Amino acid sequence: MSKRRPEQRMQTNSVYGAVVICSFLLCTLTTLQYVKSKAKFFGAPHDLQQLVYTPRRLSEDDDSPQNELMKQIVAADTNLISIEFPEGHSLKDDSYTGIIGVFCKLDFDKQKKEPNKYPMFRDLVHASGCNASNEIRVDLGKAAELVRDHDTKVFQESYNSGSDVSLNGPSVLSLKGAVFHESRCGSTLVANALVALNPEKNRVYSESAPPKLVLKKCGEDFVGCSIKGAANLLRDVVYLMGRSNDPAEENLFFKFQSTTTRTMEVFRVAFPTTPWIFLYREPIEVMQSQLSMQDTSTSNCVRNYKKSPMIKLLARKLRLKMKDIENEEICALHLATICGSALVHLEDANGLGMTINYHKDMAIEFLDYIFPRHFHTPVHKEGYKRVMEVSKLYSKSPNGQDQVFESDKDEKRAKASRSIQEAAVEFLDPSYKKLEKSQYNMNKICDQINLDSRISSVYCRALSRKN
Repeated sequence: MSKRRPEQRMQTNSVYGAVVICSFLLCTLTTLQYVKSKAKFFGAPHDLQQLVYTPRRLSEDDDSPQNELMKQIVAADTNLISIEFPEGHSLKDDSYTGIIGVFCKLDFDKQKKEPNKYPMFRDLVHASGCNASNEIRVDLGKAAELVRDHDTKVFQESYNSGSDVSLNGPSVLSLKGAVFHESRCGSTLVANALVALNPEKNRVYSESAPPKLVLKKCGEDFVGCSIKGAANLLRDVVYLMGRSNDPAEENLFFKFQSTTTRTMEVFRVAFPTTPWIFLYREPIEVMQSQLSMQDTSTSNCVRNYKKSPMIKLLARKLRLKMKDIENEEICALHLATICGSALVHLEDANGLGMTINYHKDMAIEFLDYIFPRHFHTPVHKEGYKRVMEVSKLYSKSPNGQDQVFESDKDEKRAKASRSIQEAAVEFLDPSYKKLEKSQYNMNKICDQINLDSRISSVYCRALSRKN
């Protein structure tokens, strides 16, 4: 631990208050041209440029490459995998221009068959063979406008004829829920479980690039753009990612990167009625998991701390000098800002958000309550079995090989250094305890559930026996 004067050390019960204060305070191209890219123009080996163009209304008589590519997007034959913010783009409250959408056809069947082998969006992108030679780049705003116009027309035609929308064109999946998390606390298991629950009907994006880029675009202090502007862009991104040419698909879920919790307000403004959850874990366990490498300065909770206004503001509130504190303390502050942000939104969401503490039997908790009652997604017998099977494996299978999951809770606590333990107690414990006491914690929900009901009886009865 770093050496600080006694008057600089704060009481642990003040840390949560400081985190909440931090969370509250923080809470043009008109015509696109050819741009330099590693991609080859429509695969032509002699040209190292890729066309970025402004989509226009589709024409059946137009056989130009641009029109054919746009048809792929409109038909949902290709998927949004990233977005780019080139120099000169504009992002205002009610409009944006010059932002580029990158599309490539994703093979969701791979993820649906073996979610633990393709646990992250980047794994799916890689397995789908996406690269610079087959990616499509277009003006995102114009593409979203064209796609929405097309979908509206299809819906009206289907309504007038009394036919199923999915039979006449791509369907727009229903956004059922979102997963936020502290990190290293079972969020990938939840994403895999959502896939396994109903592979045919569920599409799950696990830490996909486009939403993250939007959620972090304005910065934690929103100096880069407004919450309203980012929310407007996020709605278009999710809309494009939620279009499907598979008639069987119905439900859409997102698991976001842990640091996006700090800018969750963008998501909540964009989707004010969508339920969400926040996963967290016992402080020493999550910190040991984060700092298990030899060079702790490269860990996710340390390496980017200089870019976080929230961490800097929290340090100032606690009268800490960033140059004097050690990596363990930086990691604890990083995690505290995430948990503190989640607490602010939990209290404000009035039940639309829920929080869950990581434990080895967490899958039962989701099957018995979160999926059916919070995400309003039916749990059937076969789906229940598939989720339980997936939960027996490591959520991120090394080298694509199935590996049986074994709890390492005790091992993590035993290996944690004194510096980790002290930093966890001083900086992370306060927000952890607040999460434990939140009225929107799954532990508290059990107190309100009739234990004789068919749904939720398994988990809550097990919890009552444990307590």
